[in-house]
Amino acid sequence: MVYAYDRIGFGQSSVNNQPLALDFVITGVTHGFKVVFDYFALKYFIVLGHSVGGGMSAAIAAEYPEHCKALVTIAVQYEVEERTLARIRETKQTFRQAGQIERLGKYHPDKAHWIHGLKPGWCRHLKTGV
Repeated sequence: MVYAYDRIGFGQSSVNNQPLALDFVITGVTHGFKVVFDYFALKYFIVLGHSVGGGMSAAIAAEYPEHCKALVTIAVQYEVEERTLARIRETKQTFRQAGQIERLGKYHPDKAHWIHGLKPGWCRHLKTGV
């Protein structure tokens, strides 16, 4: 059985208009994933995550070591690197162009403006210039 879990504000989940807290990854594990874990009465699972979800997946594996049989991460963000910050700056410039918010809205309906304004929680507290 495969379950796809969307964090609140992403994917097919409800819109979240609030800024992410600095501990959003851990909160996503202790509150968000816990609901999924309990609802499906999971005994064992394999967790996979991409990007920020990769960090969340690692936190899930650490929180549930007796239940997690494997961890797979893809392009996980685990530290703030200059090349990551540069790409964030480039992306912000791109979204200033006409039609880009609408293009993002094709993939994230009702969330495009929130995602566009997102400053990653893992670097918001740093003086990054993004």
